[in-house]
Amino acid sequence: MYNNTIFQYPEYPPTDWLLDPHGIFAWMSGHASALHDNGIPDAIIPQIIRTRIACCGRRVSDREILAAIRAALPYSHHAHPVVERKLPIDPPSAIQRLIGLSKMKFEEIPQDPGKIIPRGYYCDYVCIGYHLEDMVTLPQLDIDAPMDTYSVVVPAVMSYQNGIRDKRWETRSRSNFNTGKVYATVVSLPHLPLEKQVAEILNLSSNSSLALVVWTSENTIEGWFSTSSMREGWLAFCEKAIALGANPSIKIHCQPYALPAGIDQCNGRRNTIIYLDPPVLSAMHGDAACPPTQGKKRVRAENKRQRRKGKKQRRKWPRKSNFL
Repeated sequence: MYNNTIFQYPEYPPTDWLLDPHGIFAWMSGHASALHDNGIPDAIIPQIIRTRIACCGRRVSDREILAAIRAALPYSHHAHPVVERKLPIDPPSAIQRLIGLSKMKFEEIPQDPGKIIPRGYYCDYVCIGYHLEDMVTLPQLDIDAPMDTYSVVVPAVMSYQNGIRDKRWETRSRSNFNTGKVYATVVSLPHLPLEKQVAEILNLSSNSSLALVVWTSENTIEGWFSTSSMREGWLAFCEKAIALGANPSIKIHCQPYALPAGIDQCNGRRNTIIYLDPPVLSAMHGDAACPPTQGKKRVRAENKRQRRKGKKQRRKWPRKSNFL
């Protein structure tokens, strides 16, 4: 039996907190911390929070619960999925083909995001996260958890920690205004068969240098191409990839993708690197060392423009008449 200590946060979320997303997130974070301090095992904390919220007639997704727990507890106390660190015994023939074409033997490929994601003075900031909802932009030296435990990353130089504000006046972790040079263009063709994906990515490599290929799921791979080596230009390359079936979001600088050698937090599967070209990867690291093209001044100018636009809209509102 656990101690029935009076928690700092109420045992069940108040009604006014249930209607406010920020309030329910604050309750989940505070309650997770209180449960942990009270000696309750961390593995069952998500289940306790989920049950108590359900008793109040509210349903919260598992990702929101885990994000609140991560905000309250240090990484060492998080519940982590079991990780598949090796390839299946009999991988598909398309995957075996890429492994055979790799410039480095599969056994020697470092399954470490720290050696794949560029580091340097001008690219200290990285946008990374466990899910798309909890991505943060911070210096790589400030990452408290092992880098290979994350799931998604933006393959671009982040020029500043915060981007422009959204409609709710909250600062976003990523936007095109705090994303600088795109050092890698990632091509994913999930709607095609696996064999066709391999063929099209190898076809695209004739116009651009292929740095690495990541096996993200059972039937999906992602090819990382060096942006500076595109002979026809970046936009022409993106248009060609879109014509083959790639998502049009490939043109968005702040678009996140699966972190090479990271972990998919939904199923515990590692994003395995099955193809690697070390010279192209080194050139890609050199491209990322260039100074970012967008910085604090542009972000502040955009925020100032948004504030002026908001003032103009408020002036257009009809005023109350003195005559009734």
